[in-house]
Amino acid sequence: MPSLTKFLTDNPGLTEKGADWLQNLVGDWNIVSDLLRADLVLWVKEEAGPRAVAHCRPATGSTVYYEDPVGTLLEPSQAPDLLNLLDGEPSTGEPSSIQREGREATGLLVPVRKDGRTLAVLASERPVSDTPRSVNESRQHELGMRLLTMLES
Repeated sequence: MPSLTKFLTDNPGLTEKGADWLQNLVGDWNIVSDLLRADLVLWVKEEAGPRAVAHCRPATGSTVYYEDPVGTLLEPSQAPDLLNLLDGEPSTGEPSSIQREGREATGLLVPVRKDGRTLAVLASERPVSDTPRSVNESRQHELGMRLLTMLES
């Protein structure tokens, strides 16, 4: 499986500065994954469609992916919302109900922007829980969401 560096260097839409910024993001995103108790998947735009180039599983909760999604290439018809964000459209900021490997989950797409340009989209995906969040979990989730909003600026 190619590395994140290989995916980013092979992507003609990214500058070296943009690729470095995404590398730095992925280098430190474990804390966000743990705060949100969610899998994080980084998607970049390629000619054939969006491609997953990095994945992080939470250490504090269940994963929604049994198979690593890195390298997955989606056809444009499979991910219109993802493609719209990769094309620079604004995010709704609203989570949606999704299916991952036969299980119900909640997904949120966040554009990763640098200097006003969309470099990638980060998907935050977590299993649907039957129990309400504790006060501590709610505060951690709120902090994780604040960190995600920083990616959009």
